[in-house]
This record gives sequence, C-alpha cells and structure tokens, in this order.
Amino acid sequence: MVLKALITPVGLVILVVVIAGYAALMIYSRKQRNKLFDEGKMIRREPKFWDKSETFTVSNLTLEEVYSNIPAQLMKAHVGAYELQNDNNRIVCVHNGYEESYTASLRLLSNEGGNYTYRFLINQYKYKNKPNDVSLNVLFTAVEKVFLNHDPNVQVLTEAVDRKTKKSLF
Repeated sequence: MVLKALITPVGLVILVVVIAGYAALMIYSRKQRNKLFDEGKMIRREPKFWDKSETFTVSNLTLEEVYSNIPAQLMKAHVGAYELQNDNNRIVCVHNGYEESYTASLRLLSNEGGNYTYRFLINQYKYKNKPNDVSLNVLFTAVEKVFLNHDPNVQVLTEAVDRKTKKSLF
C-alpha cells in the first residue's frame, strides 16, 4: 500500500522533499558541530566519554573561584537550561531536556597545602535514544577550561565510572 502510494508522481515528490529535508538537517547539524569545535567550545573525544570521571589537581583554585569561572551563559546558549549550585563542597549542573536529563557534579575532594583536588562526573542521566554528546561535550570542555586557564599544567586523571543499572520488566 505504501509502495503503491510512492509510485505516483505526488508520492515521489513527497519522498524527494523528505529526503532532501533530512539531508539538509544533517548538513546543518554537522556545520553547527564543527563550528563548536572551531570555536573551542568542544573538543574531539572518545566514544562514551560521559561514562568517565575526571580528577583535577591544581594549586590555589578554590571551589568559589571555579564556580565563578564556569561560563554559565555559554552552557545555557549551547546546551539548554543549567542550574549551577554551590553547596556541600560541590557544584551541581542539572539539565532537564525533552530527550534527556542529567546531573553532573564537580566535587572538592581535598585541599592539602594549597593543592586542591576536584572530581567531575555525570552522576546520572536518562535519555530516550542516546545521550546528547554535544551538550555533554560542551559541559566537559567548559569545566576542563576552567582548570586549564588557571594552570596549563594541571594534573588530570581520567577513570571509568562504575555504573550500576537496574532494568525494569516494564
């Protein structure tokens, strides 16, 4: 039935328009992604980078200074609604979107003799199809740049996050 409808001239025109629209959307999306790379708002990362934590060790950078240097306007402009909260020795970023939601935290682990150690990770996320790697990449890049701008020789340790998941029957 569907094949018969596509064989008509009107069906072929509709099919061509749909394919052209999809191709245009993919080209636009790729250009936007490349623009973010070119502007330094994202960097190229390995697959599933959001399942890893990053631990930063830097001298003389308090949590309050980190908080004030995170570019909230940049994140809002490129990845949607974020809330930054400074409580309990951590900064929490919350993203609630239609297709996904996640919570990320940057926690102060220790302060020994002016050397501060922070751990950044995505605590939890929910998504319909797949995680939005663009918004997650912009977030990771923004946090990393705070530390790199303060000290280009910052020590960074990347570790896999041990996630436990429960599958529902329904």
